[in-house]
Amino acid sequence: MDNSWDFFGDSFGDCKPSELPALPDGRQLLIQTGNFAECNVSALVWTGAISLCRWMLSAADEIRGKAVLELGTGTGACGLYAAALGARRVTLTDGGSPAGFSSLATASLNAEANRELWSTETEVAVTPYTWGEPFGAELGGYNLVIGSDLTAYSKEAHLALCSSLAEQLRKHSGGCRVVMSHYHRTHGIHAALPSGGDESLRDGTFENFIARAAEAGLTVRTFQEDWVGQQRVSLVEKSNMQAELSDCFRESTDAKRHMLMERVEDTRQDYAYAGAEDGLHEVF
Repeated sequence: MDNSWDFFGDSFGDCKPSELPALPDGRQLLIQTGNFAECNVSALVWTGAISLCRWMLSAADEIRGKAVLELGTGTGACGLYAAALGARRVTLTDGGSPAGFSSLATASLNAEANRELWSTETEVAVTPYTWGEPFGAELGGYNLVIGSDLTAYSKEAHLALCSSLAEQLRKHSGGCRVVMSHYHRTHGIHAALPSGGDESLRDGTFENFIARAAEAGLTVRTFQEDWVGQQRVSLVEKSNMQAELSDCFRESTDAKRHMLMERVEDTRQDYAYAGAEDGLHEVF
């Protein structure tokens, strides 16, 4: 395999696998990157993976004993990190393109190389899955769905990704959480035109993802900002707005309503920033 990250450097946001945080017992996940010619961007460990693993380390109690699904796994780094933190079941998925399917071989090799880091009772599976397609019976029952930097590349794939996330949330209402990392890029094809007098370039790819999430009936909430060197990463949580509304009025508590209205206002501000406020009204 080819350690392709040496070619790209920090300007593309990829990282050395050794930058993943150490596990609580001090051991380190050993991640081999893939062949870039075969796997394209799925071959590398990206900045968002570092931040997502940092968050999982801080939330280890939430992951221990749970079922975790990773979409767009690439090298498998984040899903395998969850396994090493004590998840009872981890499913690594990728696909949708020849490069995505090729990356599953890299994820399988990394799962085999690191299996001593988790309990023999932990189940780790590597499975092909294409965003937007229905989930089979074997891809269900998850407590946590994760993804690293999935929002950063192809805008055309955002709606299919959001449709898959929405399906998982509908299937496991109240028992599933979706957490993803996004490394902010404000250069080249990722940039958006300045607006409102702001002369700096905006992250157009992230703005597009927010708009497509609304079409799938999802809210996107940034709950944590992280820095990997000089690169900013947002940790975001997706939720089903209709489910939140139903829970709110079923419980009929002022505190719950107040919390939901704050979430709505946060989302409305994100949509206004993305130039997609009209899309927000369609959710309700």
